[in-house]
Amino acid sequence: MLSVLTVLMMATAAEGFTRLLWPEQVDACIRAPDDAKPKANCSGMAKAAEGPWFEAHYNECSYRATGSCRQPPPAGTERIAVVGTSTAFGVQIPFDDVWFMRTAQDIIAKCGRPVDVQTLVQVDRTADHLDYGDFNVFAHRLPEVIALKPRFAVLVVAAFDLVAMPDGGFNAARDPAAVPPTIERGRSGIIELAKSLKDVSRTVSIAEHFIYSDTNLYVWTFLHYGDRAGFLHDRLTPHWQERVAYLDNAVSYIATRLQSAGIPLVVAYAPSQVEAYMIADNIKVPDTDGEAMVRTVRAIASRHGAIFADGASAFEGVRDVQDDFYRADGHLNSAGNKIFGDAVAGAIMSAKSIGYCQREAMR
Repeated sequence: MLSVLTVLMMATAAEGFTRLLWPEQVDACIRAPDDAKPKANCSGMAKAAEGPWFEAHYNECSYRATGSCRQPPPAGTERIAVVGTSTAFGVQIPFDDVWFMRTAQDIIAKCGRPVDVQTLVQVDRTADHLDYGDFNVFAHRLPEVIALKPRFAVLVVAAFDLVAMPDGGFNAARDPAAVPPTIERGRSGIIELAKSLKDVSRTVSIAEHFIYSDTNLYVWTFLHYGDRAGFLHDRLTPHWQERVAYLDNAVSYIATRLQSAGIPLVVAYAPSQVEAYMIADNIKVPDTDGEAMVRTVRAIASRHGAIFADGASAFEGVRDVQDDFYRADGHLNSAGNKIFGDAVAGAIMSAKSIGYCQREAMR
């Protein structure tokens, strides 16, 4: 009993110490969402355990944005609309550091044309976590995107967006609120155990932060993640083939609706931590490919007339890539958002169908 009590006391002390040194907080606007959106005209302090404190702001439409959604942007300013899950709106990232602000800054610097960004944040609180939406939800929010009259829209895609595919895949005719629980097959592996511990222990999260600075160790561990690691294999499993079909159908629908409104679609691929590590450090593992999903999403975007922004290959040759992620959380941090934002800006400025700089040169 004495040994058990000693261990429990040490664990409790360690947990209290890590929570004091590495606090974490989701902003109040997201903690109590209103109709699956952050509270409108709301501000709140937020912090990832591995990141800085910052104040998050949401406009009158519950968007994370540079200005009002109810008024057209100032004369000479053109608008970008952004949809997607947590990476799209920069969860736990200061606004000025989010990838779309870097994209806007690059466009302004190169083309001399001001940019207004409107990011449609989707968030809902389920029994045990926050849900940042899926492609059925994004399809239902297309009228909002079109009403903004943006110069173009960006759909951010990440491999993890496909893991919890809605039952039945993509079906724009259904109300997303009525869609059955998501399919998340094959939950197994070392990281799954660590994830369950991390959800209740800040000590485990911080331990992961330091352990996963070793990119080879992280890749090895992730490849033992069961079905979730299936997108890294040379041949997709039937489950991952279903997920790719789900994405294909969603991009087809979204691109068609936007194009009919005269709005080009940019599909921006945001790499997962494991993909960025494999690409940056040129980590090779038999029967796996860190760029397999990049090629898949590129082909889908091309097939449906969308512009593709490759945020994964942008990490090629990047040194100390582990410093570009919240290692325990898995999201891009501010440094990683900069790399991703630069890649998106490059794709936009080189796309003739958008033609920021090209159009300015003609005037």
